[in-house]
Amino acid sequence: MTRYGRWHAGVAENIAFGENPAREVVIQLLVDDGVPDRGHRKTILDRSFGVAGVACGPHAEYEQMCVIDYAVRYSER
Repeated sequence: MTRYGRWHAGVAENIAFGENPAREVVIQLLVDDGVPDRGHRKTILDRSFGVAGVACGPHAEYEQMCVIDYAVRYSER
């Protein structure tokens, strides 16, 4: 995120692994099975984040990896 701009007031990240279409990635993060504190769910539903960026690509072990970065506000360079 810092490479392309500047985040303001708060930032977070979720990472999902496995060969899933976009809808399934979001469901995986919302259900957050196996994560006792439900951190992925809390992050994806946090109303303070006003912007998000997403990138998905191949992963050597898990076929696919999707990363979602969140920020309260973000200014591009």
